[in-house]
Amino acid sequence: MPGLPQRTQRVNGGSGGLSIIAADVHISGHITTTGELQLDGSVEGDIRCGGLILGEGGKLSGTITATTVTIRGTVEGNIFAKTAILERTCKVAGDIVQESISIEAGAHIDGRLIHKQNPHEQLAVVDHVPTLKAIG
Repeated sequence: MPGLPQRTQRVNGGSGGLSIIAADVHISGHITTTGELQLDGSVEGDIRCGGLILGEGGKLSGTITATTVTIRGTVEGNIFAKTAILERTCKVAGDIVQESISIEAGAHIDGRLIHKQNPHEQLAVVDHVPTLKAIG
């Protein structure tokens, strides 16, 4: 949208409005919206939304399920998105199940990148995928 600063640009993920969780807000619990969500604060719980913008100071400990995600902050958990945009300031500890992904130089990712046509369908399956472990 013209005139909005970068951190609040719409990500066109959902049909509802833009909801903003400010930097001084901490939520313990799940969040669900059909619209877009900008998280500058912290959430301990899962987020299901049309689109998510996680600001540089934003922190999430839980699972993200969205059409479009833009990650600039810290995520500890899995991400399921049709489109994932990981910017240079992001730190993700978890798997990213996506249809398309953009990773900016400097982004920190500790997890698997899994390409799927319908990433939302993988939500129930991804935790049961076997992991290879080194022996020795």
